[in-house]
Amino acid sequence: MDMKKKIVRKIVIITMLALFVLCMFVAIITNYSNIKAASENVQNVSAVYERMLGGMSLEEIKDKFSNSNEEITRVVVFDSSGNVVVDSLSRENEIDNINGSKEFSEAMSGDSRTKIEIIQERREVWLNYTVKIRNGDFDGGFFLIRVGYLYSDDVFRFYFSVPIIIVALILITILATVFTNKLIKTAVTPFEMIEESLEEINRGEYHQVTLNTKYEDINRVVKGINDVSSKIFNSLNYLKYEQRKNEFLLENIDQGVLAISKKGKIILANESIKEIFSFDKNVLGCDIRYMTGNEVFIENIDGAIADKSDKSFEMTLGEKVYRVNISRIDEKWFKDFRGIAIIVLISDITEEYNTSRIRSEFFANASHELKTPLTAIKGFSELMTAIDDKETRNKCIEEINKNSNRMLALIQDMLKLSKLDAKMIEEETSVIDLKKASEDIIESLKSLIDEKSLSVSVTGEGRILGRMKLIDEMITNIVGNAIKYNKEGGSIDVSISKRDGEVVFSVSDTGIGIPLKDQGRIFERFYIPDKGRNKKIMSTGLGLAIVKHIVLEHNAEISLESVEGEGTTIKVAFKETADIGDGKITEESNETIQ
Repeated sequence: MDMKKKIVRKIVIITMLALFVLCMFVAIITNYSNIKAASENVQNVSAVYERMLGGMSLEEIKDKFSNSNEEITRVVVFDSSGNVVVDSLSRENEIDNINGSKEFSEAMSGDSRTKIEIIQERREVWLNYTVKIRNGDFDGGFFLIRVGYLYSDDVFRFYFSVPIIIVALILITILATVFTNKLIKTAVTPFEMIEESLEEINRGEYHQVTLNTKYEDINRVVKGINDVSSKIFNSLNYLKYEQRKNEFLLENIDQGVLAISKKGKIILANESIKEIFSFDKNVLGCDIRYMTGNEVFIENIDGAIADKSDKSFEMTLGEKVYRVNISRIDEKWFKDFRGIAIIVLISDITEEYNTSRIRSEFFANASHELKTPLTAIKGFSELMTAIDDKETRNKCIEEINKNSNRMLALIQDMLKLSKLDAKMIEEETSVIDLKKASEDIIESLKSLIDEKSLSVSVTGEGRILGRMKLIDEMITNIVGNAIKYNKEGGSIDVSISKRDGEVVFSVSDTGIGIPLKDQGRIFERFYIPDKGRNKKIMSTGLGLAIVKHIVLEHNAEISLESVEGEGTTIKVAFKETADIGDGKITEESNETIQ
């Protein structure tokens, strides 16, 4: 039941009770006063009759009261047996024998009291007073006289108008309900509006309550609600902003972030964590072992929680290498989790690790590659000083030149890579005909091709926007490798084609191929696959690394397909530029290459 119904019900009940109590109180007081006055009057009349009738005979008494016209006083005479002898109102068979009644015994003992008699048929209320009078003319020497007083119609109406009073109370109740309901509605409506506004605020719909009543107290409450709503709205907006900002930072940081309670439960995890552990389910509230079973990771997490200390270590997941930093966080930040917690930052250091490894390999390879020709140069130089044979001296000079060239090539490749890394390419872009460029490079390498009796073909055509020197370097390195690692009498197919908005430059050979285990690293600088497979082939391991840099410089993509013992195909897909025309370069196209 709502407040309005409760108030209406209580007010109506209180009104009914008040009216009822008031009516009863007035009726009781009025009735008591009237009865008391009437009782005194009837007793006085009885005393008069007692003195007057004591010496009269029965006939005289009958004669006196038989012709009485009195309407409000009634005199009834009973003999000693309680039978009616005289009734001043002459109502036959109306009064029964009273012998044995309380009225008879009280009169006989002299303890007469005023009695109320209600005659329903006549709608009358009488006050009767019965006394014993001694008279020798009666059997037993006495008779009883009852003096009755008609206690007015008002008193009778009081006794017989109870239904009317009840109906009146019902009508008053209805009227009180109607008017009370209107009054309460006027008073309660503002509170209902306030309640509705509070429910909207509870649902997160924050707005100002537009309510102005004639009650100042209610207006103050509304103002207070508006102030609280405004503060909550502003606070939530700020919190949402901070939450979005933190979520943005967490989800866009390139590190995995984990917060773990002292019981090993995951409190927080960003998307990077799921990517690192290849886990796509919700992990919040789960044990850390639910997400990963990596023994190194779990062991260090348990150790950091048990020792309450910071830790740092590296771990490998698949082909990735990660550095893990565990930091202990003060308990106050995670009170809801009843204990200290740790923050785990996981960083992908695969590139750093590979770079370090490549750098180590580079120094090893570079020192070896430089040491070998330097040793040869030094040896042949010493040999030249020890002999006078012209033919031998000429061979020494030839070897010195050969090893000097090897050193120069290595140094030049290193410089090229350094320039590509530093973006120190000053050449402007231009339209390049890949077919013509390929044919020119093949012509420059004809002596090497003829040396292995290779057949070379160039098919298709296509033009791109690029830097000519870099594209020539790319083609030279790819075709050079196809020559260097080909078999005697093998073939090289250079093709240029267009597909799906791309110009594809492809070089296929029938050479020794690349082992599957090395294909993922073939474009790393200084990486040389299985040096023992062809000891006669000298390589610095920088050629394909330079090729990859040139491809990336032109926003292109490079791919490799190779079967060991059968051959290798390298493809470079350039984005096709529409309407290159007669070598003219639009400003938009130029920006794409730079």
